[in-house]
Amino acid sequence: MMKILLSSLLFFAAPVAFANDMEALKVTEVITMNFGTVSYGGSASSALQLQNTGGVNITNISWKISGFGFSAKDNCPRALAPGQSCRILVRFVNTTPGPAMGELLVYTSDKNYKVNLYAVGQRDPMPNPPIPRP
Repeated sequence: MMKILLSSLLFFAAPVAFANDMEALKVTEVITMNFGTVSYGGSASSALQLQNTGGVNITNISWKISGFGFSAKDNCPRALAPGQSCRILVRFVNTTPGPAMGELLVYTSDKNYKVNLYAVGQRDPMPNPPIPRP
């Protein structure tokens, strides 16, 4: 009897956990951030500005970034008051030639954002520099 009850609890608990995960993955706005062509060893930066145009604080601001060569940092407070803004600065550093793609996912109590990141890394102009002769 106890085994059946436990199985039923697990069966009903799983959809709730799945629903919470789906809420975290819900995307409201999709944005593209294109860094253009970046010279070998160079970098390019761009910022996503979050502005609270509503009447209540925006909380739970968090983000995660993926993609080789991409990194980010922010100046967002724990609560973004009405009229305030903050930004997430995204940086691309070219260490490999060719196209680079990444993704910045931003979660807030107001809405979520998915930022598609694109850049093209130029080749190293001197992959094998000449060795100076004595």
